[in-house]
Amino acid sequence: MHRGLKPYTEDLLKLMIVTSLNHQLELNDKVIGLIKDRYINGVDISDKVASAKALSKITSDYTFVVPHYRTVQYLREAGVKTFAYSYDYVSTTSLGSLFGIRPPLGAGHADDVLLMFNGRLIDMIPKTEETKEFQKKFITLLTDFAKHGDPTINLDVKWPEVSTEDIHVYHIAETSSVTKFNAEKDARFDFWLNKIPNAATKLGKEEL
Repeated sequence: MHRGLKPYTEDLLKLMIVTSLNHQLELNDKVIGLIKDRYINGVDISDKVASAKALSKITSDYTFVVPHYRTVQYLREAGVKTFAYSYDYVSTTSLGSLFGIRPPLGAGHADDVLLMFNGRLIDMIPKTEETKEFQKKFITLLTDFAKHGDPTINLDVKWPEVSTEDIHVYHIAETSSVTKFNAEKDARFDFWLNKIPNAATKLGKEEL
């Protein structure tokens, strides 16, 4: 049983969309319809967990996933040494826990930051021994990159740095893996960078 989840409503959906668009585009019925078709339709909205995951996916894709990979592409074009990762580790040490969402629905925004530092915030969330071990490995990865420019020194998987040809993504999880990312084949990019802007009315500079 999950606690802390709000039931799905149209107003909550609109709030999530407005939050995701970061006030860069004006909300209209066409935009809402496209987003509902992609993320909501087919979801049992009476199921709080299913609807919460669908709503969070909207914010996740537009606010984090798409900008993340666009940034990786820009760094690659600029010739900056870059390693791409996706933080997928799910534990009780989740920012959602502070808001009463237990157990967590998945890896949340800033969950990796909670494990980077020890402070009052993370002390409020109980850590299992498994999470403590994972934290050590994660900090080692970050430290190796800061000290040596190579986060793979102590890894047991091959994680190539981003090249002009490929973007390999290290999925940091209980069982980690590496996948190759292709933005041209990822429908989320076309949806958020083309379909939504074309359907929305851009706000004038004086309105920003």
